[in-house]
Amino acid sequence: RKFTHVPYDVLAPAALPGPVDAAYYLAQADAIDARQLGRLFGVNTLGALHAAQASLDAGCRFFCNASSGTVYAPSFAARTEQAP
Repeated sequence: RKFTHVPYDVLAPAALPGPVDAAYYLAQADAIDARQLGRLFGVNTLGALHAAQASLDAGCRFFCNASSGTVYAPSFAARTEQAP
């Protein structure tokens, strides 16, 4: 199978070139502070919604949202299964 990376600005949603078979949402806001709630919500919540809608509109049948490690604790480090 062929994989194509398509850059997408989740804060400025637009149509994806289609058709799309599967989409993986891997974005995470670069903010870990309560003063940046708008960016956190924009990327982690609205961004996922925008990407999912654009994928659906392009005929996507599989959408994977990898979520964010910051749901456990603020960090930009990779998380392991043993992390608190």
